Amino acid sequence: MRGVLLMNAVRMLILALFLQSGLPAGTASLEGVVVKAGTNDPIPGADLELTMQTAGPVAPTGPVQPNMLAQYSNPNPPYTATSGADGKFSFRNIAGGNYKLVAARIGGSFTPVEFGQRGPLGRGVVFPIANGEQKKNVRLEMAPVGLITGRILDVDNRPVGHAAVMAFAPFYRNGERIVTMLQLVHSDDHGEYRLFSLTPGRYYVAARLEDLTRRSVPLGFYPPGRMLASDRVESPVVIKRTLPTGEIVEETYQIVYFGGGTNPDLASAVDVGAGASVSGVDIFLSAGKIPSRHIRGTVVVGASTAFPGGTRVVAVPQKYASDMLLPVGLMDSKGAFDLAGAVPGKYYLTVVVPADPNVRTTPPPQPQFGILPIEVGEGHLEGISISATPGFPVSGKITLENRSDSDPDLAKLHVELTPDPWIQGIPTLNWNPTFSSNGEFIFRTVQQGDFFPVVTGIPANSYTKSIRIGTKDLMLTPLHVDGPVEGKIEIVVGTDAATLGGRVLDERSEPSVNVKVALVPDAPLRRRWDLYKSTTTDQSGNFSIRMVAPGDYKVFAWEEADDNIWTMSDFLREDEARGRSIHIGSSANEKMDIAVIPAKRR
Repeated sequence: MRGVLLMNAVRMLILALFLQSGLPAGTASLEGVVVKAGTNDPIPGADLELTMQTAGPVAPTGPVQPNMLAQYSNPNPPYTATSGADGKFSFRNIAGGNYKLVAARIGGSFTPVEFGQRGPLGRGVVFPIANGEQKKNVRLEMAPVGLITGRILDVDNRPVGHAAVMAFAPFYRNGERIVTMLQLVHSDDHGEYRLFSLTPGRYYVAARLEDLTRRSVPLGFYPPGRMLASDRVESPVVIKRTLPTGEIVEETYQIVYFGGGTNPDLASAVDVGAGASVSGVDIFLSAGKIPSRHIRGTVVVGASTAFPGGTRVVAVPQKYASDMLLPVGLMDSKGAFDLAGAVPGKYYLTVVVPADPNVRTTPPPQPQFGILPIEVGEGHLEGISISATPGFPVSGKITLENRSDSDPDLAKLHVELTPDPWIQGIPTLNWNPTFSSNGEFIFRTVQQGDFFPVVTGIPANSYTKSIRIGTKDLMLTPLHVDGPVEGKIEIVVGTDAATLGGRVLDERSEPSVNVKVALVPDAPLRRRWDLYKSTTTDQSGNFSIRMVAPGDYKVFAWEEADDNIWTMSDFLREDEARGRSIHIGSSANEKMDIAVIPAKRR
């Protein structure tokens, strides 16, 4: 939820794994109390960790996968403590330094909290502890979790058991509002469900029929504050029904949102307060019942390629959803396929034909990939022909501005090709990329589609200045691959990045602590997502943003704002006049004071 749940996951994944042994000794101490939010009621048995902060990778905002979290963990083991029956805790013999303080309580009744965070979904603030300092009266308020209950019913108001019920929350990515799944439960034999241990906030609830013939049932639950935004991909449930005339019809069920039918944009929000129980969130699955359409056609491959039995053909919806229904079918020995369970809408029809293991050549044969945009209407879609190819080479060169081709930093630079759009469920080939020490690279088997090149491993004080192929700007328009690519990708990494620092002040001209600061490119470049930068203020209201590309920007500061929501034009429109314009020059070190936009305006 709002990306920050991901950060809660990072800060709590290793809480119980560290021991006091090996921690640096010191002369400082810290004392405080853990209480229920909005009260003075103590919370006993809360586990606390006090972790010294060191410079390292900046953890990403928005959804990440669990295997991405390790690189953002802090190498310093934390000091640990547990609150007593009175909620009080203490840390002794602390070494001086900058710290973060986190508390969590096992059992799922409270959301983890960081010292200095704003609201139950916020991040905490780094604070200093000097050698010999006796820091007292630290107060941590933990918000009790809430729950949502309701019933899943059919067209005759009868209860539906074993229906999947999901809690969603929005996040923001590259100018888009995307709803992601945070919890999944199932209705019982009375059609009743219970979404529990929910961090206070805004949710959307949806349900759909499960396939009762499947051997396993997926579940998605994480303790509060550790929720990881996730995707779920399933094949649709297809039910055959015989009419009185003897005709057999096929039906399928779409996902149904509370208050919005099958349209997620019309779904009704469910606001869950701290410790609140929201009931009566009933969903009628009949709104999602629809005739099943078929997608039928043939896969076309090279003359020397066989059709392996069991090769899947998949229709992936073109509009992203975190709970996706993908019609799937198998090719026969002649390449024919038949996909059931489709509903009206736009899809990408995809297939990966594996290489024949009996063919031994140098280089070895490559899998063949096909992708075709299609649209399903009110009837079956017949006679589709999708061509599969082994992919095409794409090459290029990276240049470090004002540096030679022998610069050692060139060997650290790599390029990734990000599909546009990126949609869970679309397969990818093994592109076999190779990179040389002088910045040259080649992807030998890039599949059909559109891609944005992304440079990784950029050295300090640098930024991606340009990515072009011929006259085409690949930072604004994707690389289209549907055959051999003419020309090479030319990438220039600028070495004159700037730094922007300053203070954020409130209406009383006092420092605003732990507020979000966003650097937004001027209007003509607001589709350049790489130019957006953000940070939070420290305990003195100061902020610093590094590796800024020279150019024209506006700077905003909000007491409360969802991560990356400033990439949304609708969000910025209201506060456009409250941002401060600034021109940032090459290798500049700019300073400015800005006024915070109060939370009451949201």
